[in-house]
Amino acid sequence: MICSVDFTPSFSKQPKPRPIPLASARCRVTGPGTVRADVVISPEFIQIASLDARIGADTLRASGRLAFVTGAIEGRADWTIPDLAALGGNVPWRFRPVGAVAGQAVVAGRWPDATVRATLSGTGLKAAGQQVDRWSADVRLEDRTVLVDRLELEQAEGRLSARGEYALGRGTYTVHVSGRQLQL
Repeated sequence: MICSVDFTPSFSKQPKPRPIPLASARCRVTGPGTVRADVVISPEFIQIASLDARIGADTLRASGRLAFVTGAIEGRADWTIPDLAALGGNVPWRFRPVGAVAGQAVVAGRWPDATVRATLSGTGLKAAGQQVDRWSADVRLEDRTVLVDRLELEQAEGRLSARGEYALGRGTYTVHVSGRQLQL
């Protein structure tokens, strides 16, 4: 995917930061897209008051702030991807995911040790010959560990529940899974 972004920076030595408008992003693979953002950059922080990105029917909305001196970070994002296949790009068709995904995430704490919490869900997921009718998950990133607090999959009459963690630094993981009537 090749994207181009046009923006007009507005930097100033004045104490009051000025916004950097960001607009007219276009991606050749997925069709026309737009990015609109209200961004403030100062010597003390960078703030995204609002960001709205769209590629076809896919949307991302976000906001956040990073204080350079203290490393304090806070942010929020939500997204809707009604057609995963459109984002597949160079993924071979037999592995290309199909379906819809939505989610939201919150980041808070001090960089680089901030905590990220996300809630994800989807429908009609198909990938590598497998199909899931509905799924949802609650995921966290804390202390360089990815924690899956809840993963629920539904497939016709089948159900799967899972939780686990993956320690990024050590490469170790723990998974707890239970299920019934799944078709693999």
